[in-house]
Amino acid sequence: FRNHKLADGSYAIDYMSRALDMPYHRFVHLPVHIHGAVIYSRYPIVGIDTLFMPRKEINSGILASIESPVGMVGVGNVHLSSFQIAQTYNETEGFFEKLIAIFRRAKMVVKLQNDKVDQILSKTAKYPNPIILTGDMNATPHTRVNYLLAQNLNDSFRAAGSGSGWSYPLLNKMLGLRIDHQYASSEFEILNHEIVRAGVSDHYPVIATYRIQP
Repeated sequence: FRNHKLADGSYAIDYMSRALDMPYHRFVHLPVHIHGAVIYSRYPIVGIDTLFMPRKEINSGILASIESPVGMVGVGNVHLSSFQIAQTYNETEGFFEKLIAIFRRAKMVVKLQNDKVDQILSKTAKYPNPIILTGDMNATPHTRVNYLLAQNLNDSFRAAGSGSGWSYPLLNKMLGLRIDHQYASSEFEILNHEIVRAGVSDHYPVIATYRIQP
């Protein structure tokens, strides 16, 4: 999330709060960055924790404790490290040099993602309340990142999705990658998983509906 100042003098974080009808929100970022992670809620956010917060990246992960009508629940927003393949390609001279640079970048990002998912699982394993973990994982379903998450939490797409489920468009929006995911602990029944084909971002929004199991 980037908290832009808007033309009327207000800020993006407050505009989104009104547009979503979610008065409670927490925006977490390092002072050296203008980007961070945000969580909006219709119910009070009574606690916030970081799942990871590296100093050299804008990618971060946070966990909010929300006082919902059915009790305390946790909602995590995660943005894992980005591959930035196009940027790496454009910034490097020579075809073979480009390939080498992309390979090195990919190798580094995979390590960063794996380190972060280990941190996520270590913290969420100790979390005392039902939890939903969402976000831009920058990783497809077959990767170690999502394999480990799916071993510990339920994948909303697998439970209630349909089709290919991709959220990051490629090839003029004719094809894409499923790199945005939602996971929930066993206390939640997953009722719905939907991809919104909207042009509000380079990724498509992912919406899921949950119900606490009786």
